[in-house]
Amino acid sequence: MRKLLLGSTAVAAAALFAPQGALAQGADPFLPPGPPMVSHRALEVRVGGYFRFNYNFTEQGQNSANKDSGVGVPVAGVATTPNTSARLGKSDFASDAEIHIVANGKATNGLRYGVAIELEVDYNDGTYSPYSGSRVRSPKTGLDTDEMWMYVAGGFGQVRFGDEDNAWNLMSVGHVANFGTGGADGDWFDSVTATHRAATTFTSDSGDNTKIIYLSPQFYGFDVGASFAFNTGEGEDTGCILSTVTSDCDRANAYSGTPRRRNEVFGIARWRGSFGGVGLQAAIGGMTADATKGQQVINSGVASSATSAKPMWMGYGGLQATAYGFTLGGEYYWGQANNSFVPLVRGAVDTRNMNEVFAGASYTWGPVSVGANFYDLQSAGAQGIAAGRREQVWSVGATYVVAPGLTIVTDYSDIYRKEAGYNFISGTAGSANNKVTSKVFILGTRIAF
Repeated sequence: MRKLLLGSTAVAAAALFAPQGALAQGADPFLPPGPPMVSHRALEVRVGGYFRFNYNFTEQGQNSANKDSGVGVPVAGVATTPNTSARLGKSDFASDAEIHIVANGKATNGLRYGVAIELEVDYNDGTYSPYSGSRVRSPKTGLDTDEMWMYVAGGFGQVRFGDEDNAWNLMSVGHVANFGTGGADGDWFDSVTATHRAATTFTSDSGDNTKIIYLSPQFYGFDVGASFAFNTGEGEDTGCILSTVTSDCDRANAYSGTPRRRNEVFGIARWRGSFGGVGLQAAIGGMTADATKGQQVINSGVASSATSAKPMWMGYGGLQATAYGFTLGGEYYWGQANNSFVPLVRGAVDTRNMNEVFAGASYTWGPVSVGANFYDLQSAGAQGIAAGRREQVWSVGATYVVAPGLTIVTDYSDIYRKEAGYNFISGTAGSANNKVTSKVFILGTRIAF
């Protein structure tokens, strides 16, 4: 999600990384790229990535209120702890970068194999701690991994192992976001504060948890894919090797708190073809997952009730048509889940199923692409509230290719969240702030290398 520029490293090795040799000190970086580098194990190695710089102008409703203090919105005339409440301005600059490393090899028997690693300068800016009543600060420019996976491929298709997108996202159809920063699936998400960040349930939103993925060859325009993960954890260890057992452990299957997915399976079938010069694509998919179990908490000798969650299932469908520079597409998601691929708590006040519609259109003429897209997500939201939650974003934008790898982008997005009886600012039940809105304009530039 929100990484339109290069998309997933799922296609990086084949399409996004131009051959690039190591530049000698003082060499001209604008000379035509040389052959790929060769690793100590005789694999071809290519390095790519991107840098992006944005100016954003953000109008955010209720911009003087936040809950950093952990006690809700400060009341006029009541003293508050310094730095626990702030009023937001409208203009800001933002920068982001990733470095992608891809290595590929081929055995004498024709087996192809390789690895892809994405390093990103994209760390959280800090989170609210309910224990200390203050923010736990961390640098926004910390370096971490986005995705890292290996593959083997042959006539049987391709198998991937590691921290990578699910099969839906690798084979999705109809997600038209090839303009601006991505429009409704673009950088507006990084321009608003947490209370105003409308949720999404796109194919990429289940995360890069460690998994196994299979992608079949294409037969008569058809191909299929599937992925499996034991849990939502990613990376090397258990998630809690330096602490006692908590919900942070990858293998935690029962704890007190928001339920997570376990034993998740994604499957998808896709068809691609053309009629009369019109390119057509269609896809349909399904997923299932168990939910972590609830666990009692004993406080002062009193045991709380254990919260359980429903098993999760979802369906996905997408359509897309391309002709004469125009692209039209749409997606539909539905199922027994809350927004953002979260299982529903069993026995809550609101246990309604979710559904989401996404639609987009774009036109490309030479170096210019323009487009618009929209999504409407309806879900239970805060399950302790009887009313359902509705989140909508519509966006228009454009891209201009200045030179190979260099683009100028712009888009405007209108963001809307509403849930009767839920205060988005305080994060609690209440009659105030049941609707929050934002408007974001972005003008930026990208360099992909």
